[in-house]
Amino acid sequence: SITDESVIVRNFTKLLELSGIDKKYIDGLIDQYMLNRTRKDAIDLTAFRKAIGDSLQLGFLNDQERRVIMVVGPTGVGKTTTIAKLSGLATLTQNLSVGLITIDTHRVCGSEQLCALGSIFGLSSAVVTDTNQFNTALENFKHCDRIFIDTAGGSPTDYEKFAEMALYKSSHKEIEVILLLSASGNVRDYRRILRSYRSLNVSSLGVTKTDETCYFGPCLNALLETGLPVELFGTGQQVPDDIEPASAAKVVQMLLQSAN
Repeated sequence: SITDESVIVRNFTKLLELSGIDKKYIDGLIDQYMLNRTRKDAIDLTAFRKAIGDSLQLGFLNDQERRVIMVVGPTGVGKTTTIAKLSGLATLTQNLSVGLITIDTHRVCGSEQLCALGSIFGLSSAVVTDTNQFNTALENFKHCDRIFIDTAGGSPTDYEKFAEMALYKSSHKEIEVILLLSASGNVRDYRRILRSYRSLNVSSLGVTKTDETCYFGPCLNALLETGLPVELFGTGQQVPDDIEPASAAKVVQMLLQSAN
């Protein structure tokens, strides 16, 4: 009945609110949901996934034309671990050759960690401290199908580090930048982070630590606000297993977990 249908829609709206999604995005998601639903006696999860998929650009970096990828993000977000996972997938499942470069010489044992993780998969790695060494490393790895660049984390107000990363990136136009966000952040911090990394011309986003939060709505708000493609979800600490392509199904799963 119409009454039952309105109750379902009201309950669905409440579910989105409990997940932490901002009202300005809830209205759009409800509109998309109503266009796609086929069930009227319960919340239509297929329509929910379609609404999320229509609202976000979701994918994975599996395009072999994308050769040089710089991974950036705040301290502790999991940049080095994510690179290790991506490198493992590239070598083990795509049979690609991979080179690793780190410009993270600020963090204690930062460069050693990437080299150690690279050695697990038999990958060549280079630690660079200036643009000349960076250029040499890229030249040495030009035979590789893919090159991952690890970077230093820091405060959104650490302008010196951002200037350093921008200097490296500006020397090679083919470098693409993936910004990692933790799934357990809050809207204000997400906005500060996104503003800070704007100078690097971020091309896409990844979300890490999805296993460490039960309140995903604030992160979804940030993803919707940026409009940038979302490529990957980090789902744990296991290398290379705990990473997956960003998908509407995973977003819905996390939102339902939030509501529960």
